[in-house]
Amino acid sequence: MFASLKLRLATLFVLLSASTFALLTLLAMWFFHMGMTAALDEELQGLAAATLPNVAVQAGVPTLSGLSAGKRKEIEHNMATVQLYDRDGVLLEQYGPEGIPGLADSRTEKKAAAYSMRVLSVPLVRDGVLVGYLQLEHPTKSRDHATRHFGLAICLTAPLLIVGLGASGYLFAQRAVRPVEEAMRTLRQFMADAGHELGTPISIIQANAEALDEELAERGLNPQRTEVITRSTERMSNLVNDLMVLAKTTSPRLLWQPVAVNLHELVRSTVLEFSELFKEKNIALQADDVQECILSGSPESLKKMISNLLSNALRYTDSGGSVTVSLFNEGRHARLEVRDTGIGIPEESIAHIFDRFYRVEKSRSRAAGGSGLGLAIVKAVVDAHHGKIEVDSKVGQGTRFSVTLPLRGPGH
Repeated sequence: MFASLKLRLATLFVLLSASTFALLTLLAMWFFHMGMTAALDEELQGLAAATLPNVAVQAGVPTLSGLSAGKRKEIEHNMATVQLYDRDGVLLEQYGPEGIPGLADSRTEKKAAAYSMRVLSVPLVRDGVLVGYLQLEHPTKSRDHATRHFGLAICLTAPLLIVGLGASGYLFAQRAVRPVEEAMRTLRQFMADAGHELGTPISIIQANAEALDEELAERGLNPQRTEVITRSTERMSNLVNDLMVLAKTTSPRLLWQPVAVNLHELVRSTVLEFSELFKEKNIALQADDVQECILSGSPESLKKMISNLLSNALRYTDSGGSVTVSLFNEGRHARLEVRDTGIGIPEESIAHIFDRFYRVEKSRSRAAGGSGLGLAIVKAVVDAHHGKIEVDSKVGQGTRFSVTLPLRGPGH
């Protein structure tokens, strides 16, 4: 139980950390991209500041005809494109690499088929009159290339990070679960010790109650009160026994050593033991399909599981009903089914029937002497044998418990 809990905690830790890492990666890439864009804009602004003094106006039309050869080389070196437009947006002159024609809004990006350019447009005003526009364009290839490499570098380190998070998450889960594990171990040990300690006084009470019952009968007195004591003591004894079984089944310290178990023989012998109880209640008990199945586990625990399933069917099936037990060999697994025509289980209760001390019909369970631990023990035994249990029930029609357990493999 705790191994799976540690694994779930570690997995949750990795998922949360990976999600946080992915979010932070996206934010980092966005900030990196925006920072590179801002650097492009600063470069364009510097180039614009250096170019504006070279713009002359002739007959109301801007021109860069006086641009020096050195300035043109500087523009080409910066891989920038300088364009001059008239006030109507008609391209007049262009210097540097080939740009994308067309006047654009300032601080935008213009895209061509194979590349995109960062654009800075500056209005040219002389004596308060708009005469044209100076537009500068810079390719974004270097920025996009750097952003992709930045993202690729993060993606390449992500697997190492996830492995590290998984290892640290599992270590963290071990430390986090350790106090709970110790508390559960102490509780299980207490249940086992308390069961042993309570067994002796309960046996003494039972023996004295029986002796007192015989004495009262010899004297012709009504033994009604001793019968109440006897019934209550039996319930207490059953509860103590169930607690001890539950503690033994779920405690790693008290766990059995697995041996080869003939499950088909166990099923047949348990059904035979219950046959008289079912006859007394006029319930048909059938075990027709019982195939040979060899498991690796605890015979006592598996017998308790079968007994509790039959007891549950007996308790909640009325006279005239039927209970059918089947055991199938399905390749690597054995499937045990216990079907009854009893009162059924409400849909909202199915999720809770394996909880300790949970009763669907409390009055009926108490009247039948149920402790509320029967199905909890069944679930604990199934889990200890690495199996699974399923329940299918309809109120007024009956219930089917299906237990799937791994068969004993070769070499075991």
